[in-house]
Amino acid sequence: MKKLNALYADTEALFSQGRLTVNELFLDQQLLFETQINYENEMYAFHQFLLDYCTFHSERVWDCF
Repeated sequence: MKKLNALYADTEALFSQGRLTVNELFLDQQLLFETQINYENEMYAFHQFLLDYCTFHSERVWDCF
């Protein structure tokens, strides 16, 4: 995510220099948001899997692994 945020900062810099169009900036911004949402959804699914696994085995989460 840090690399993606850095790339978007580069895109904003290019836009401020007039080297990118508004549409290109918008597309990069949209990609950043979609990537952040996908990352958060994947992290949620992973944590939910851990909770479900531990619950199935009737163990506390910290003792589960």
